[in-house]
Amino acid sequence: MWKQKLGISVGMPDKEQLQRLKAGGFDAVSPAWHAAGDLAAVCAAARECGLALQSLHAPFDKAALLWSADEAVSAPALAEQLAALEDCARCGIPVMVAHVWIGFEYSFDPNNLYFGNFDALAARAAALGVKLAFEN
Repeated sequence: MWKQKLGISVGMPDKEQLQRLKAGGFDAVSPAWHAAGDLAAVCAAARECGLALQSLHAPFDKAALLWSADEAVSAPALAEQLAALEDCARCGIPVMVAHVWIGFEYSFDPNNLYFGNFDALAARAAALGVKLAFEN
């Protein structure tokens, strides 16, 4: 018997959308975090529909800013990631997917990269018992 589930990334779906996903053969969902969204309601509806919560997709529009050692630049991006991480833990989602950057237009000096923000994110994830998955 397979232990794998068929999952799909979704935004902040309502219960009707989740029911359609379940009826369409999906076993799991990965909602996308939004500051104004009601993640708890999405998670409750997903569970009511019999869908597993595979992961939470963190916001990515500020992802490249996390590489900056300048706190004035990186603080808003880190705060957003940490807020998503807290919600991930609060809702019992085991994994948070975070981008390290988005797109192809960024160019980083490999000798001048700052990992402090990723260290802070990883430390908080460990404290909360949430796994991080970095992509891109």
